[in-house]
Amino acid sequence: MAHSFGVNFEKHPMVAPIWDRLQGLEQQLDRLDLAVNAILKHLNISLPDGIGPADGEPDALLSTSQPEGAPNSQVSDGPYEYKALDFGKAEIRLFALHDAGDDSEDIRGSVVHVSLEENQVARLRKYNAMSYCWGDPRMDGRVIVDGHVFRVTQNLESALRQMRKRAAKEAAATRASSPKTFWWIDQICINQGDIEERGNQVSLMRRIYRGAQSVHIWLGDAIEGSELAMDVVNKIGRPPTRGPGEKEVEYPRFSEGDVQKHWQALRLLLEQSWWERSWIRQEVSLGSRTQYADSLGHRIPGLCSDVDDRQAGDSMLGFSFYHQARSIRALRKASHAGRSFLPLQDLLLHFRHCKATDLRDKIYSMLGLADPEIYLLRADYRLSLPEVLKSAARAILPQKNGLRLLGACQNHERCHDLPSWVPNLIDDWKYRPFEADDARHYISTAEPSVKFDQDTLLAKGFILDSVTTICDTVVPHSATTGQLDELYQSWQQFTEKAQEAGHVEVHGYQYGAKYGIHERKDMFWVNFLSTDRMASRHLRYSPNDNTTLLSEREDGLKMQYIGLNLKLAQSYLLPASSESSLHPLRPIRAALTKYGVGRRLGVCAGQQTPVLLPGDAIPGDAIAVFRGATFPYVLRKLSGAEGMVEQYVLVGEAFLPETAVNKAIAYAPKTMDAIHIV
Repeated sequence: MAHSFGVNFEKHPMVAPIWDRLQGLEQQLDRLDLAVNAILKHLNISLPDGIGPADGEPDALLSTSQPEGAPNSQVSDGPYEYKALDFGKAEIRLFALHDAGDDSEDIRGSVVHVSLEENQVARLRKYNAMSYCWGDPRMDGRVIVDGHVFRVTQNLESALRQMRKRAAKEAAATRASSPKTFWWIDQICINQGDIEERGNQVSLMRRIYRGAQSVHIWLGDAIEGSELAMDVVNKIGRPPTRGPGEKEVEYPRFSEGDVQKHWQALRLLLEQSWWERSWIRQEVSLGSRTQYADSLGHRIPGLCSDVDDRQAGDSMLGFSFYHQARSIRALRKASHAGRSFLPLQDLLLHFRHCKATDLRDKIYSMLGLADPEIYLLRADYRLSLPEVLKSAARAILPQKNGLRLLGACQNHERCHDLPSWVPNLIDDWKYRPFEADDARHYISTAEPSVKFDQDTLLAKGFILDSVTTICDTVVPHSATTGQLDELYQSWQQFTEKAQEAGHVEVHGYQYGAKYGIHERKDMFWVNFLSTDRMASRHLRYSPNDNTTLLSEREDGLKMQYIGLNLKLAQSYLLPASSESSLHPLRPIRAALTKYGVGRRLGVCAGQQTPVLLPGDAIPGDAIAVFRGATFPYVLRKLSGAEGMVEQYVLVGEAFLPETAVNKAIAYAPKTMDAIHIV
């Protein structure tokens, strides 16, 4: 209450002794409450005045399953034995976490069975689900389940201790008994040794997390700088109200040293392993209540800051340290917090960069967000990893926009016993797949025509062109801004030489502005490198020189950060002494960083166009257009006996300028043959 008057009574010299005394009394009352509750529970005496669970609450509803062991009962040396779940009733287990008189006591609880069917949905709103990372796989944590020692990871034991402590605090604050809290936790509630059960429970994940009262996120034990990181995120994510009649906003100013501390704290927070795990995406997206970072004691406001980390001098390329948090937010938004299904190919591209102890979970962990009536794919841990990946590809590729999956393959060498058209979820990215946008990208609007002959993909399409020459320079994974600028110049010079030799012709009219290699060339390059035919709409040129690119217009820049107070974000993430204007080549650098890494520039002489290629493309590779595809694809013809059907391996995606795409659409053959890809 003291803080409500705007005075820090804890530090006031006159009241500090009184404040300390009050705090001491409160702590004594808390200890008395816990002691009384423990005695009452030990004597099996119900609390008066309806403080205990009423009829219809979880304790009463869940009493039909295994008997609960008393919190202080003897611990058996024998292992805990699961009772079988009734799959026909969609049964799950819940872990009833008991309270304790002291934080140092063992974690104790009971396992109870409950059905997702039989009108028990209302009852299930009383349980919580936990989203966490297993961490070190060694089972050196200890939980007492129904009187038996149950081994868990140390990270889960820490999480349960925090949850128990939180429940005790909330009970003490209301002067109520500390009730058991019910949790769904995969490590305890699924018999991990039963393969059939694992598959069954994975298929229920969507319902489990949607039915939970709340989903609690455990990032791990607090680390140095975590409080500062949460404070920065909260401040940026909850900007002050602006509008007529509101007080004018006064933005804080920080030194360069303070800004570096902000970035370091954010980096340490967002580099926690929780953000990388594949299962947490579904858990966060399907959670019906606000998530918490329990180790830090703060609500997560959505991590809505999309400010480019390079504005603060960070030169990281590829997936920046905040990419995981940003992608989680994007997934929750796209699925409308789990209320809408998403295309499985989009989910796979999203989950591709996540980590999983069992790589099959890169597929299974996303099934809860895809429509099971469209994608006939179920979790089955009896299948090998290659079989799971092939099954996923066969389920996705024939669907509308299913060929977008080919961007995740990146395996023309056919490693790991995988055909080149099957997504390679085992190795690291060679390059980031293009993000398809139907408003910006189009090659073929027809439905895909895809069949399978064992491990051969038969996709209808045609060969548009072949790669003639390739620039030697590949965008590296850790380029500085200086290196990016040098590479941009080398790509321009390579294209201009190709134009002088008559191999490239870039011209045309786009939205009233004529552009080409020499005239307003940056406009062409921004659209080309960003794979967005409208990316240059916010660019402007010097009034005296129509070839000099200036910074973006302020209104255009603001549109990129809609929903975010850009000035507030900059105040925390840019030092007060920094230059406020952005570098004119910023959009070029951003495009090279996002889609250029691992790629190189080439020329298709037949279409007289530059082409953005995978880094492992070579002269002579074919550029193919598939029916129903969003982008062209690079194929490599395999040598075979004369008279045999031509076979290709998939190398990767390609991107052509809009003028070349229009030609491809205009001159596409009316009938297409099946291209055989192995």
